[in-house]
Amino acid sequence: MSLYHYGLIGGMLLAVAGTPASAEEKLEAALARSPEVQPLVPRWNLGDRWTVESVGKSLQVRRGGELPAIRPIQWQFALSKFEKSLTHDCYRLEIRCLSSQDGHPLATLWIDRDSRALRQVSTEIPVPDGYQTMTVGYEFDSGQPGPVLGPLTALPIDVPVLLADRAKGLETFHYRSAVGPPEGKDLDSLAFEHEVKQRISPVDAGEVRKLLTASFEKSLDEGSLAKSLAEKPVTDIRLKTAGREIRQLWQAGSPWPIYSDNGYCVCRLVSVEAVAPSPAKEQP
Repeated sequence: MSLYHYGLIGGMLLAVAGTPASAEEKLEAALARSPEVQPLVPRWNLGDRWTVESVGKSLQVRRGGELPAIRPIQWQFALSKFEKSLTHDCYRLEIRCLSSQDGHPLATLWIDRDSRALRQVSTEIPVPDGYQTMTVGYEFDSGQPGPVLGPLTALPIDVPVLLADRAKGLETFHYRSAVGPPEGKDLDSLAFEHEVKQRISPVDAGEVRKLLTASFEKSLDEGSLAKSLAEKPVTDIRLKTAGREIRQLWQAGSPWPIYSDNGYCVCRLVSVEAVAPSPAKEQP
């Protein structure tokens, strides 16, 4: 896929998602008991790894019927080191595909250490002779962090905002994405303005089970996830623009959503390899 094609995809996020005032008022009233979000903020340490499995959803075709769902693909997320993305101190989160022999396509996220906002993405896009690297940077209105919808649909890299003083009920955020390397001088020609609505609400454990069992073959009757659903509450986070809607389920103590659906693929958190914190590795 060329940068031109990516520009077309990115353009889908430009429209503003509007909701009638009366509907918003009803929604705000229903979400008055918004769950606490501070416990959801991941506590990462250098060396942490986790695996996410994604399954492509069946898509309708123009002449009727639907295309078959894409086979499951596993992705390994690894917190490798700290770096600066532009002027921000960031976690460098490296992602590789476990379903390919060489690990490609590769992706790297730079996530702000203070706000956990997504600052930059670098990813490989398949082209006829291999892969082409594409970089997208993100900036926020007045410097206030907000949620970001990632540039890829096959990889779950959409990042909400989980700061306690901002992430409650239904809120609207704005950010700007710029395609190209950070040192590029022509980013304005490939820049996009986005408005995204984030909604946070509690969700019943029974619904969580239904969502997971509907998309994945492995039974949830046994294992750590089934036990955690009985012990820890799950929080439902929705990210919405006019062109896309993301649903994520977060749980305290998890480094990533335990479930996400971006309309094109459904993902689940499969396993976590957490490194014990130490004075040199423990994060704020």
